[in-house]
Amino acid sequence: MIKEKKELLFQAKQEFNNQNYDKAKRLFEDLISSDPKNLEALHALGLILSIQKRYSEAIDFFQKSITLSPNYVSANFNLANALVDSGNFNEAVKYFKKSINLMPNNHNFYLNYGNCLFKLQKFKEAIIQFKRSVFIKPNFFDAWLNLGIASQKLNEHSEAIKFFNQAIQISPKFSKTYNFIGVSLNLNREFQKAEASFKKAILLDQNYSEPYINLGILYRQEKKLEDSIKIYQEGLEKINDPISIEIINVNLSNIYLDINNNEFGKDYSLSKRYASNALKLNPKNVRALNNIAVSNLFEMNYKTAAEAFEKTISLDPKYVLAYRNLGVLYNHLGAYEKSEKCIMKTLELEPDNTSKNMMLAETLLHQNKFSKGWEFYEYRWNEDKTKVKPKFFKPSWEPQMGFGKILIWAEQGIGDQLLFGSILPELTDKFEKIFLLADKRLCRILQESQPKIVVMNMSEPITQDFFDYQLSVCSLAKYFRKNISDFKNPTPLLKFPSASYEKNKLLKVGLSWKSKGGLKSHKKSMVLSDLYKVLNIGEIDFFNIQYTDESDEVAYVKDKFGIEVPKPRGLDAFNDLYGLLEFINSCDFIISTSNSNAHLAASLGKITYLLLPKQYGKLWYWDNNVDDRNLWYPSIRRIYQTNEGDWQGAVDTLYHTIMQDFF
Repeated sequence: MIKEKKELLFQAKQEFNNQNYDKAKRLFEDLISSDPKNLEALHALGLILSIQKRYSEAIDFFQKSITLSPNYVSANFNLANALVDSGNFNEAVKYFKKSINLMPNNHNFYLNYGNCLFKLQKFKEAIIQFKRSVFIKPNFFDAWLNLGIASQKLNEHSEAIKFFNQAIQISPKFSKTYNFIGVSLNLNREFQKAEASFKKAILLDQNYSEPYINLGILYRQEKKLEDSIKIYQEGLEKINDPISIEIINVNLSNIYLDINNNEFGKDYSLSKRYASNALKLNPKNVRALNNIAVSNLFEMNYKTAAEAFEKTISLDPKYVLAYRNLGVLYNHLGAYEKSEKCIMKTLELEPDNTSKNMMLAETLLHQNKFSKGWEFYEYRWNEDKTKVKPKFFKPSWEPQMGFGKILIWAEQGIGDQLLFGSILPELTDKFEKIFLLADKRLCRILQESQPKIVVMNMSEPITQDFFDYQLSVCSLAKYFRKNISDFKNPTPLLKFPSASYEKNKLLKVGLSWKSKGGLKSHKKSMVLSDLYKVLNIGEIDFFNIQYTDESDEVAYVKDKFGIEVPKPRGLDAFNDLYGLLEFINSCDFIISTSNSNAHLAASLGKITYLLLPKQYGKLWYWDNNVDDRNLWYPSIRRIYQTNEGDWQGAVDTLYHTIMQDFF
């Protein structure tokens, strides 16, 4: 009987060694049926079931082995491995520790224990075990490699690079090591070395996808977009892995978005093509679907874009980027309530991501939701990294501090200084004294218009001994324009004494048709010839008060239509704002697009026909109307495009309005 058992055990081991696992399993089971406490057979069955990924059954056999022999080292170690494979990492730790106590000089025990700790995201503890492994076996490649990977997880990239280099010395032709070291070199901003490492990984294994992907990312970071496209195209020719091909197509889609610089009206067909390729491989790829939506947004296919964003969200209700982009789309369309809802959702999902808080502020302000809007408007300092707050040692004013001597300082352009400056007249009786730092071009007219305020040139240095606290002019609204009722019969900020002026014709009108320097300027601007119908009104003298050089457009109108639009004699409309305001004051009305001249005219209380884009390009304060009266500037008369990007409808409306109002 004993002889038969030995022969059966020998035969079972042979089948196991020959990887005939099913036959070996039957033989070990036959052995156990006659000898239930056979340790070798129980342990071997555990190994076979582990190989077959039947981990719960394997664990049962290893535990039976340990019950019979608690210090059976191999059973303890393989039970720990099976527990790891089944996802029971915490239980595995106990058996790794026991295995190491039973056999403290086995380098594999430390390696596998370190791998288990790594999966528990205990990276520092994993590193300790990997170091013990290489201490026992200094040329142990796997442990050096895992030391590097664990160090990467801790963002200790200099250490990771050292460990990866040790692994390369042991096995210089393993391509994945070069990819790993390239990742750490890139994150360490050693870009040339990172590029060389990724290229080495590709050279060693042209079918290995990761270095193609990572090298493309590196080139994109460095704005080498053509190089990025080239390496991705090379990868698509070599790689057979569908998941990697999907990733590369999405990354190519991103690059073609970059090439167009996210500008409206350009051709985004290549971005859409590669995103579509990714979707053919995986119809639920939300990044690809989001890119198709973004491409349609910039091509101004708004309905298609909205549908794609909505589909993205339906696939992944927590995909923040889709909510953020859909919020941007609705903002461009003027659907501010929907935009607000989307951006608020992004804050719910990512409370620390404030990238669209300024857009949320503007979305709220478009809807006259002032109190909540001003709260988010304070994020304007985060939105524009070029803006730096002045350094004051005096505190920022808050109402509970009282109403002593306050310094109010300008932070943005002429338009914003005038818009928020419209609050100032009602504050002169609240504060003991107001000091105002303003653009030097505005100082004279502000001082003459508001004699109770001390106006100073913001470009000149000041001491801080003459005021108690300070506040940005744009932050005044947070305290004094919290709701519609706070806009109480605003009087014009700027004042000129009334005077009579000679006119050659019945009416004298200043024209300004360009906006410059802002993100939305091209959408707010028109060409002078667009105004031909109005310019052809015979009883009006039109004057060019544009602060930029548009002499080519003026010459074209003269040559084409025989209409002259001269500049006021001797006036520098950019630098001499006092002279410009004096001229505006002499006009019967002003025609302007959304620019600083509209603010100047409206701050004087001059009737201003304001030509505005239909959707993208609108500014929130022009929407602050109640009963068709602008809350900030009551003399503004808004006229919107009827079709986006087409000024003809607005010009027709302007023509009929002028004829009705003055003739």
